[in-house]
Amino acid sequence: MSALNRYLAGILSLLILGGMVQALPLNILWTSDTPTDLSEGIAISDDGTVAVASDDNCIYFFDTTGNLLTQSCATTDMDDVSYYDGKFYAVNFDNEVYIFDTKGNPEGTFSISDDHDESIKAFDGGIVLGGSELALYDFNGNVKWTILVGEIDNSPSVYGDYIYAADINYDRLLVVYAPSGSVVSTINYTDSAHDTSICGHYLAVTTSSKLYLYDISSPASPKLLWSVGTFGGGYNVGELQVTFSPDCNYIAVADTRNYTLVIYDIQGYVENSLKFSQGVYGIDWKGSVLAISLENGTIIAYDTGIAATTTTTTSSGIPAPALLAFSLVPALRRVWRKSR
Repeated sequence: MSALNRYLAGILSLLILGGMVQALPLNILWTSDTPTDLSEGIAISDDGTVAVASDDNCIYFFDTTGNLLTQSCATTDMDDVSYYDGKFYAVNFDNEVYIFDTKGNPEGTFSISDDHDESIKAFDGGIVLGGSELALYDFNGNVKWTILVGEIDNSPSVYGDYIYAADINYDRLLVVYAPSGSVVSTINYTDSAHDTSICGHYLAVTTSSKLYLYDISSPASPKLLWSVGTFGGGYNVGELQVTFSPDCNYIAVADTRNYTLVIYDIQGYVENSLKFSQGVYGIDWKGSVLAISLENGTIIAYDTGIAATTTTTTSSGIPAPALLAFSLVPALRRVWRKSR
């Protein structure tokens, strides 16, 4: 090994030891086959309860060791679930939003239109619902606005006063100003747009073929940082879901039709991937726990070893650990490859 290679290896080792760049471990915590059908929506509470919305008309609640706490069933598919401020919010094709505490105890319902009963995201400004419309409700069940879209079938994401929603029918990302419901910008793709996730000032978007990463320091005008991937395609509800690690350094994608869970680092390099015998659908990451659902309803929870931390951001809004990795790792990799 040359002196240069030894030097580069030393720097990379320091980054790895510092937790900035590493092959992310995925150790199984528990599995469950309790849902009897496809589970597209998963959400994890702050205390570790995993809620699973299933096409068998039920929502299931699991504790931190995978024991079933309880389940609640309706008359049609329980399509999606979101967690916010100590409560789970689930949407069902019976045109109802169901509210639960973190142990799965029912706390209420309210009625909605069947034009936006496919996806849900709760945040401090209310509850965003998606379908052939995008709608915002307050927490008392009063509708604030609705806008006509193609189809929003995975949970929208929220940053400040802005909502980001992947419109699968029109191959586009919608950026909506939440107080008024005005569409302030759109980004068009060459294939179906599926899902979004936000961490810090990062926005991740999946399409049928690629993962895109944007800087949303200017919320109405996402700036593309990179795109990667050769996903297996996707045209159906619930496919190609995406989520960030809590430290913003990793992005997990359910590559549904390739039967694969893929973990990227913040530069777009694959850090880990797992192959399954069937499609990967629901996905959420809270603290060290990454939970996924498979096409047959199997739920798997992994320990990623990432502790829940408060992320320090720079003046640009990019998390400081991620910014260091963002700037150093590509340069080191390029020099390393040229020196070999």
